Amino acid sequence: MARDVLIYTTYGCASCKAAGRYLEQHGVPFRFVNISQNPQLAIDLVRKTGMQSVPQIFVDGQFIGGYNELIDAHQNGRI
Repeated sequence: MARDVLIYTTYGCASCKAAGRYLEQHGVPFRFVNISQNPQLAIDLVRKTGMQSVPQIFVDGQFIGGYNELIDAHQNGRI
């Protein structure tokens, strides 16, 4: 089952890159959205998730968390 996986990132985010590499290695398609040049998007994400850090990862429009939550979701078949 294909999922829509979206990773919100900033320039130079090592955890964001690691999340992308993990998904690539497991054949899971995803998209990066860089919020570095879009302050309003960053503000909207904080309002939506309560988090100021990246990566912020969404699966099928639902916020799952960051890198560790991504690994857990994949290993437990939710991605």
